[in-house]
Amino acid sequence: MVFGVIRKVGTTVNSTLQKVYYKHGELLARFHWIVIIAALLVVGISALGFLRYEENSIPEDNWVPQGTDSVKNKQFLEKHFDDGYRSELTYFTAKDKGDNVLVKGRLLQALDLHDRVIAIQSTYEGKTYSFQDLCYRTSPSGPCEVDSVLAIWNYDEKKLRNDPDVLATINSVRRSIDIDGLLGGVKYENKDDKSSDIKSAEAMRVRYKLDNREIEENGSKEDKRAEEWENNFEDLTRNVKYDDIEVYPLSGVSIRNAFSSAISGDLILFFFGLALLAVYVIIMLGRPSFVHTHILIGMVGLVSTGFAIVFSYGVCLAIGLPINPLVSVLPFILIGIGVDDLFILAGHADRTPISLSVRERMGATMSHAGISITITSLTDFLAFTLSATSRIPAIADFAVYAGIGIIGDFFFQITFWSAFLVLDLYRQHAMRADILPCVRCGSPDEDADAVMARLKRRDFGPMIMYRFYSRAVTSWPGRIVVILLSIALLGTGIYGVTQISTNYDQEVFIPSGSWIWDTLDIRDEYFDTLGPFHYTVTKSNDYFRDQKEIPKLTNAIRDSKWIRVQRDSWYDVYVDWLPKSRFANRLDKDGIISDSEDAFYESVREFLKSNRGRQFEDDVKFKGENEILATRVFAEMVKLDDTEVLTESKDDLEDIVERSRLKAFSWAPTYLAAETVDVVFREVIMNSLLAVCGVFLITLLFLAQPAMAAVATLSVLFSVLVLMGSLHYWDMALDVVVIVVVVISVGLSVDYSVHIVYTFLATDGKDRVERVRLALRITGPSVLNGGISTLIAVIPLAFSQSYVFFTFFRLFLVMILAGIFFGLALTPVILLFIGTAAYPDVYGSQEKMTDQSSSSS
Repeated sequence: MVFGVIRKVGTTVNSTLQKVYYKHGELLARFHWIVIIAALLVVGISALGFLRYEENSIPEDNWVPQGTDSVKNKQFLEKHFDDGYRSELTYFTAKDKGDNVLVKGRLLQALDLHDRVIAIQSTYEGKTYSFQDLCYRTSPSGPCEVDSVLAIWNYDEKKLRNDPDVLATINSVRRSIDIDGLLGGVKYENKDDKSSDIKSAEAMRVRYKLDNREIEENGSKEDKRAEEWENNFEDLTRNVKYDDIEVYPLSGVSIRNAFSSAISGDLILFFFGLALLAVYVIIMLGRPSFVHTHILIGMVGLVSTGFAIVFSYGVCLAIGLPINPLVSVLPFILIGIGVDDLFILAGHADRTPISLSVRERMGATMSHAGISITITSLTDFLAFTLSATSRIPAIADFAVYAGIGIIGDFFFQITFWSAFLVLDLYRQHAMRADILPCVRCGSPDEDADAVMARLKRRDFGPMIMYRFYSRAVTSWPGRIVVILLSIALLGTGIYGVTQISTNYDQEVFIPSGSWIWDTLDIRDEYFDTLGPFHYTVTKSNDYFRDQKEIPKLTNAIRDSKWIRVQRDSWYDVYVDWLPKSRFANRLDKDGIISDSEDAFYESVREFLKSNRGRQFEDDVKFKGENEILATRVFAEMVKLDDTEVLTESKDDLEDIVERSRLKAFSWAPTYLAAETVDVVFREVIMNSLLAVCGVFLITLLFLAQPAMAAVATLSVLFSVLVLMGSLHYWDMALDVVVIVVVVISVGLSVDYSVHIVYTFLATDGKDRVERVRLALRITGPSVLNGGISTLIAVIPLAFSQSYVFFTFFRLFLVMILAGIFFGLALTPVILLFIGTAAYPDVYGSQEKMTDQSSSSS
C-alpha cells in the first residue's frame, strides 16, 4: 500500500512537471528576450549584496563549535585581560648545520642582528613607531620583553667581546634561564646528564615580544601598528646575510603574507581552469557542423554559471553571511554543476527532430531535461543545506552559500541560458553559422530528415556509447568485470575508512613551497619540546577565605606532565613579599593575612604597585575595593604532537581545575582545536547520512520507485565510501575541509546516477538490456561530459600551493572518477538485474515523448 501511494504521488508529480516544463519551453520560445532581461535584472539586484561585503577569517569564528566552554572562556579572557603578546622569532644555526653556535664570533653576529631588529621603525597613519613603542612589558614601566641567551651579556657587544669564555659564562647562569626555550641541539659534558655543563648547541632561538592590541575589523583581528613593524622585521631577517650563521625568521604576519601571495597564484589557476573548461565545452557541446555547433551558447552557459556565483555571494552577503575561507572553492562547484546541467539540456535539444518548430523543440527539451535537472538540483540543494545545521560555523555558512548557489545555477540555466538556446535553435533553422550568424551554410528548405541523419552519423558520443560501451557493459563478461571492480573499490574504500584519523593542525594551511617551512623545520628539529601557552584563570572567588587553595591549584598545574614551565604565580610572589612589607605584623603562622579581609585586599593592591608585584598588574583584576574579579597564571606547555595528545592534555588539565575548590578554568589556544577535533568525526558522519537520506527522499519522490531510488542512492553512498577511504591512501586526516568535500561529493555524485536511472525509467524497450543501452546512449555522453568538465576545471588546482585547493583537487579527482564509474558502470549493471518497468502512461519512451510534443502543438 505504501509503495502504491509513493508511485501515485511520484507519477502525479512527474506528469504535472512534464506539462509545466513543456509550457515553460513554449513560453521561452515566445518571450525569450523578456526572460533574458528578467534574468539580468535578478543578477543585477542580487549583486547589490556586494555593497555589504564582509569577510571573516578569524579562526575561532570559523572552525570552532560555538557555545563551547573553550570559546566562552576565551571570550572571558579577552574581555577582562590584555591580549598578551605577539611573538617575533628568529632561529639561528651555524652556516655548516650541526656546528656549535655558542662561539663568540657567531654570538656576535646574532647580537648584530639583534641591534638591527631593535632599531627597526615603522610608520602607520603618519606616526613612526619603534620597538620600544610597541614592545610587550610585564608592567607599564618594565623593560621590553625579549627572550635570548644574549641577555646574559645584557646585549652589550663590548661585554661579549671581552668575555674570555662564553660557555663558562652561560654555564654560570644556566639554572636561572630557560635553556630549552633558548638553545637547541644542546650537548652536555656528561652526555645524558642535563645537570652537567653545556658543551655546545646547534641552534639558538630569540623571541621578541610585541604588545598585542588587536581589534576586530573587516572580519579579522588586526593590530595595524604592530603588523607594519612585523613586515619590516620580516624583510630584514629574511634578507640579512652573515658569514657564519643562518637566520630563520617567523613573524606575526608571516603566515598571513604567505596566504596572500598564494591567493594570487590560485586566481591564475582558477582562470586557467576556466579557460580549459570553455574549450572543452565548445568542443563537446555541439556537433561537427558549422551550423549545429554550440560555441556561442557554450560561452553563454559559462556566463550563466558566473551569474549563479554572483547570485549566491550577493544574496548571502545581503542577509549578513560573511565570506569565510571555504567559500573560496564555491565557484568550482557551481561551475561543475552548471556545466553538467548545460550538457543535459543541450543533449536533449540536439535529439529533438529539427523538423519540429522551435517552440515544439523547446517544449520537448524542457519536458524531458527539465525534470532530470530538477531532480539533481533538488538533491544537490538538500545535500548542501542540510549541512547548514553543522556546529562548525564555516561549514554551516558554506552550506548556505552553496544551497543558494544551486538555486542560482538552476534558475539561470532554465531561464537565461535556455532563452539563448531558443535563439540558437532559430539560427540553426535558418542554417546560419554558429560564430558568424550572418553567414548562411545551407538552405533552410533542406530536408529535415536528411539533415538529422547526417548529424547522427557525426554524433560520435552517443554512437560510441551505444555501439561499443553499452554492449560491453551489458554483456555477461562486462557485468562480471564491473561487479568485481566495484567489490574491489568498495573493499579498498571501506578498509581506508577504518584507518582514517582526525586532525586539526593549522600549519597544514601554510602554502607548500613557502619559506616558512624552512623555519618550521628548524623549530621542529631543535625546539620540539616547546608548546603553546596556557592560562590558569580563577574568577569570582572569595580570595580571602580561599587563600590556601590558590597555591594548591597553581602547583598542581605546574606539576602536570603537560606543562613545560610555569611563570611565577602572583600569589606565590605576594606571599613572599608580605614579610618584607608593612603588613608583616599581621601574618599568621602560615605567613598570610587571615584576620582581616580589608587588610588582605589592601595588601594585594599595595603589592601590585610594588617593584616586585608590578609585573602582575595585568594578571589580577579587581572589581570594587574588596573584591577580585579574576586572576590568571601563565605557563608554557610541552609540544603536543598529535590529535590524541591535543584532546588528552585538555582533559587532564581541566580535570585538575575541576578538582579544585576554586571557581576556575584552564585554557590554551589548543583547546579550540580540541573542540573541533571532538566533533569533526561526528560531523562527517551526520552530514553524510543527512545528505544521503535527502538524496533518497528526493529521488523517491520523482522516480516513484523505491527500488530505483535506492539504486541511485546506492551509487552515491558507494562514491562517498571510496572518497573517505581515499584519505588513508592520500595520507590525509579528517578535518573540516574534508567534511565539506564529502558533503559536496554527495551532491555531485547523485548527478552521475540519477540521470541514468531516470532515463531508464523514461525509455521503452523490449527488455532491460535494450533500455539500459538506450539510457546510456541518450544520457551517458552528457553525464560523462559533465564529469570530465568538472575534472578539467579542478585539474589546475593540482599545482596550487594552498592546502584547501590542493585537498579539493585530490578528493575531487577521486570523487569524479568514482562517481562516473558507479554511475555509468555499476548503476547500469544493477538496472540489468532489478530495473523496473517503464511507465508509458506517464513517461513514455523518448520517441513517444517527441511525438507527443509534436502533436501537442
